[in-house]
Amino acid sequence: MRVLIFSTIFFPEVSGPSVYVREVSKVLAKKGFSVDILCPGEYISFENFGKIKINRFKKPKNVNGIKNLYQWYKNHSEEILSLVGLDYDFIITTTHLMLGGLKKRFLNAQIFWKIPSLMLFSEDFTTRKEINENIKLIKELSKGVILIFPSEFLRKEFFIKIKAKRESYVIPNGVDFNRFKPGFLRKNWVIYLGRFSREKNLSVLSDVFKEVGQNSKIVLVGELIDNYKKMFERLISSLGNRVFLFRKTPHPENYLKKSRILVLPSLYESFGNVLLEAMACGVPSVAFMPDGDKIKTASNELIINGKNGFLVKDKKEMAEKINLLLKDKKLWKKMSKDSIKLSKKYSWENHVNNILNIFKTKN
Repeated sequence: MRVLIFSTIFFPEVSGPSVYVREVSKVLAKKGFSVDILCPGEYISFENFGKIKINRFKKPKNVNGIKNLYQWYKNHSEEILSLVGLDYDFIITTTHLMLGGLKKRFLNAQIFWKIPSLMLFSEDFTTRKEINENIKLIKELSKGVILIFPSEFLRKEFFIKIKAKRESYVIPNGVDFNRFKPGFLRKNWVIYLGRFSREKNLSVLSDVFKEVGQNSKIVLVGELIDNYKKMFERLISSLGNRVFLFRKTPHPENYLKKSRILVLPSLYESFGNVLLEAMACGVPSVAFMPDGDKIKTASNELIINGKNGFLVKDKKEMAEKINLLLKDKKLWKKMSKDSIKLSKKYSWENHVNNILNIFKTKN
């Protein structure tokens, strides 16, 4: 059987979609599928890795904004899709940008759209006018496509926006247990992994760490978004010599394995891959619990309060739970073991099996 996976981001660029495409294609190939990955590159190229073939088209240059990117892919869809064959059993795309072209070219193949976030509907990434245009566009493009969401929270948010019925399933992401596993040289690190941006709400860590034991360090690993630069600089200044700052890395497991606690103060989190990765490494998490329109996250779908981490209502409680885990070694050890145990159901093998089961019911 043959599968086509389309993504606008793939290695060497490190991102959630890159990891998703790599892990899903590896599992499919292991099961005997022939997998074509169609993704951008500096120039047109073809690479073979066993049953996986990477087909790269020349990526768009100087095209900014979701609206302009969509138009570029729409104009170039036939040229891009000519790089691959016509005979696929099913197709997975991590973006809406080529849905129109995919549906037009592959009339008989089942298309799965893996939706990682709702950036299309967020004023952090686009304008109110474009959000309304995107809602109309997505309502049309999603017809006849099976939608895959990593969390129930994200699925509900999506359908609140488009106000239309579509076939959809919640299939949580997986984690690579060969990379993410417990370490042995733990430090008193409280780690944050992810973008340094407004919705991640990192500014609260300044107040949180005023109340956290002085023998701990806050480790920030990620990529700084330009419009958050000034606020981030103030945060770093307030934390003083208690902060270790590291750039975005393709190997976050190297930092997680050394850490005691993952802190996730996000105001918005569509799933939280880092929570899964922390669980697999035996690192309990402390995150804000969902709170109406104020805090919109899926953290409560991964964290069982008091078992593999804590869901807290405010920054005061966040500091209290961090202190508790730093001081109570017996509790930390139990929650670490529970985290590892709970992570085992989130394998990429299970994720792919769920997609294949859906595909089988259609054929």
